[in-house]
Amino acid sequence: MTKYSIKDEIQFLKVNGFRLKAIRGDHHKFQNKHGLIAELNYKSLKDTVSPGVHKDVRRAVNGKSKWQELGR
Repeated sequence: MTKYSIKDEIQFLKVNGFRLKAIRGDHHKFQNKHGLIAELNYKSLKDTVSPGVHKDVRRAVNGKSKWQELGR
């Protein structure tokens, strides 16, 4: 199974206008100026994410992730 770097995911979000909005424990919430949200769970920048989270981050940029559907 392919793993993706948390650093790459954060960089992708930043390039697409997302900024860190809140941290609660190891949950990091990113939001862009249009109110779209993406959440990443990590303790260290050396952590990895699963392909499902990787796909959700890509969807968040387009406003179609599960985070938008849940109204978080």
